Amino acid sequence: MRGNHSSKSPAIILGNLLIPGLLISTSASALAADICWIDHVEKSTTGVNVYFSSSRWVRVQRHDDAKGSRQETIVIDMNATENQQDKDGNPVRKFVAAAEGDQMFASNMPEDSCAITVVKQHGVIGVKAASAMNLPGIPSTHTEKFIPAK
Repeated sequence: MRGNHSSKSPAIILGNLLIPGLLISTSASALAADICWIDHVEKSTTGVNVYFSSSRWVRVQRHDDAKGSRQETIVIDMNATENQQDKDGNPVRKFVAAAEGDQMFASNMPEDSCAITVVKQHGVIGVKAASAMNLPGIPSTHTEKFIPAK
């Protein structure tokens, strides 16, 4: 192995910041989306279903002209069963079902976050994912990508 990197503790070096023990596991489809921990997006009868590559909390802002706007938190768990809830009464699901105009927010930590909006681009429904990484001591990064629903 070249350099002074030990094979005992995987790490990612960001500028002058070393994060020891950080090893990220993703599926092949997550690498295809490559943003916001999104594994894939499927078309649904009401819009899209957004599948994530790992368990997480997702805040969802629903926009419905008839009912107005409402917010909910969905717990993503790949092993979720139908109508499951967490101890706080939040729905536990394998994916987030969302309609055009709905917005989602997810983060790993305050400095690593993502805003996801269900949109149509050139007549194709999908999500616009916008990620932001703002770690102290290094330049901020912002990335945006449209992921079409399959």
